[in-house]
Amino acid sequence: MSERDERRIKEKLQRTRSGAKRALNGLRFISKAAGASDAEELRRLVESTFESLSEDGLLAREDFGECIGMVDSKEFAVGIFDALARRRGQKIGKITKEELREFWLQISDQSFDARLQIFFDMYNHLLQVIRLTPPDFNPLLSRELEPLPTTRKI
Repeated sequence: MSERDERRIKEKLQRTRSGAKRALNGLRFISKAAGASDAEELRRLVESTFESLSEDGLLAREDFGECIGMVDSKEFAVGIFDALARRRGQKIGKITKEELREFWLQISDQSFDARLQIFFDMYNHLLQVIRLTPPDFNPLLSRELEPLPTTRKI
């Protein structure tokens, strides 16, 4: 592999790594939001926000983050929106209140598996977007996972 190709792959890996970091932080948000003492109150708040942001009963993909309380992470919220829509085999730009309810149920699911599935749905899509294939990725990943040299304490 040429030095240029290796540098290109390293850049893709770094973008992927930063995307994964954002996704993990977003999963922490999901845990905090879903861990609210009154889940029903939180759901009502999301639905109320839907009413104020929707036009003709449809919430735009770009407003999804604000609707679910992720005002500071709109890009991540759009990623969640897209991942949840892809699970349903859809590529949509707007959702109804019923679809929001279904998305919210998935987002607020307290199980680790459910949160991890959202993360992997987002991450797999990111890998497809940057077109990083296993043969490109494996040498870099192997180097990243090599154990660090240990230092002896005296």
